[in-house]
Amino acid sequence: MAIQSKIVQEHCQTTLGMAPAEFCRTLFRYPVVVWHRKRSFRLLSVLKLLELVKQRQLVWEGVRPLPPLTIRRVEDGFTTHLGISVHHAKSKMLLHRLQAAHPDMVTAMVEDAADFAQCEKVAVVLADMCFQSPEYAQHVESAIQYRTEANLVLLHVSPAVGGVPFSTIMQQCPANLKDKGIF
Repeated sequence: MAIQSKIVQEHCQTTLGMAPAEFCRTLFRYPVVVWHRKRSFRLLSVLKLLELVKQRQLVWEGVRPLPPLTIRRVEDGFTTHLGISVHHAKSKMLLHRLQAAHPDMVTAMVEDAADFAQCEKVAVVLADMCFQSPEYAQHVESAIQYRTEANLVLLHVSPAVGGVPFSTIMQQCPANLKDKGIF
């Protein structure tokens, strides 16, 4: 429980001016904040939590926004930065989010598997039972054929967002894709 956390016990009063119990009651009235597991992003999660509890933006020394991302043009010999198979249910949503976040990034929904050769990188969405679709499994096989390991981006839908553990994906993956080097 949060109230038993050493950090909560040590810092609530000094940092927020609240007792740990008051902090926990306040905290649980708010919406869920994504907790970033990677060490370099945890400060963002902590910042968001504390801002919600304090109900105002906080000033953090040493934490500053990243500069805008500059997307280079598509390399010669390719037509897109990133290709995504049309045969996965989450592909369209992923494509729309990428285009909204980075409009300069050239992304494409790939219908003809041979078109993976025109993509600098290919995103392979790994979700529960994704290989049950023969069309998607064929697209993944083609993506492996046309792109090197460094240019194949595996996107795992994790249990935190309704997916399954990666070990389950590996068990569900057809032998031919494993043999071709998907993992």
